[in-house]
Amino acid sequence: MPLFTSEVTWSLVIQMIILIFELSLIYFITRKYFRSEYSRILIVLLFALTADLIANGLNFSGMFITNLELFQSIETINLLSSIISMFFLLLFFEYFEHETLFTQKQMLSTILTTVAGIFILFATPQAIWLEDSQLYFQSLDSPSILFLGLFSCVLGILVVSTLRKSLKDVWITQRGQLLTMIVSVSIIAFVPLTISLGFLLFTLPSSFLTKSVVRGIIFLGFAVLTYSFGGVRHYSHYNRRKADKILVTNLNGIPLFHYDFKENVHYINETLFSGAVVAITMLMSESIKSSSPIAEVLMKNKYRLMLETKQSFIALILTPQANSYLRDAIERFSTAFDQKFTSIITSGEILDLNLFVKSGLSVLYENFGISTANVKEMIASLTFEETFS
Repeated sequence: MPLFTSEVTWSLVIQMIILIFELSLIYFITRKYFRSEYSRILIVLLFALTADLIANGLNFSGMFITNLELFQSIETINLLSSIISMFFLLLFFEYFEHETLFTQKQMLSTILTTVAGIFILFATPQAIWLEDSQLYFQSLDSPSILFLGLFSCVLGILVVSTLRKSLKDVWITQRGQLLTMIVSVSIIAFVPLTISLGFLLFTLPSSFLTKSVVRGIIFLGFAVLTYSFGGVRHYSHYNRRKADKILVTNLNGIPLFHYDFKENVHYINETLFSGAVVAITMLMSESIKSSSPIAEVLMKNKYRLMLETKQSFIALILTPQANSYLRDAIERFSTAFDQKFTSIITSGEILDLNLFVKSGLSVLYENFGISTANVKEMIASLTFEETFS
């Protein structure tokens, strides 16, 4: 039986807290989101968390091992679990960015993971024997730990560099989420390596407590990552500003509201376009005898029309690339627009179209993430004649 010194006791307490909170986090994600439309990306995150949980569990059980061979086997599996956790973490960000796992970066990470796994399998963990407590633990300056830190650092650099570039190319409301993700990846990938290098450079003695703190820091990074994803449910993917225009028309083909997401998008006559969209949707619905509204139309120039049909109007987005964010955003926008204006639209007495322009911009900001300053400026200056001229 191990000798429970104050250091070993605190290490056990920290490890127990990590295991309890990580199990709670996995349970929370599984129960709240597993059956949602975002279940695919969450499965990848759950794999990463589960692998990290296994590593933490083995680290905890390793504190009671007094047999060197058994300890080395446990530490090998521990390191492999950590490598696998980092691998699924990168897959999570790949799915978050591209909504697919089949990317060049994913192929690179697979190669790195395979090489790392082979290295860990054939490497001999550097174990330290504590004569007083008769326990083994792996030194933070051991080759295997340093290799794991370097491996995590490479993956971290790949993810952080992508997220930093993404800050300039996302809807403004998602920037906070990306910044939180950068913090979480930095905690997971860079802090443990920094601590390990510190012990190596300054020849400091590593201990159970130090190793437990490192595992706690990694879990903290996962907790921050889960918050950045689960705390903002609408943003399940990285959302580039790909939309060109949004247009709202009533079922008679009268344009009620439009907004250009990009500058110099003036090649559409909103009045003619509104009438054409209403005519096409009605004709197609009659032809195929379906009560389900048309959700998307692919145009010859590879542009797409994403449509959301309500009882009194049709909202559409013109975009070169459809994605989950735009689909969610137009659904939220249409619901809010319907709640705000449905009584006016159905009454047939549309006297002031400027009402849709000014109030519609506020609804647009809330659901798409347009700069507040831009919205206030446009609300103050735009009139219906200017908007549809």
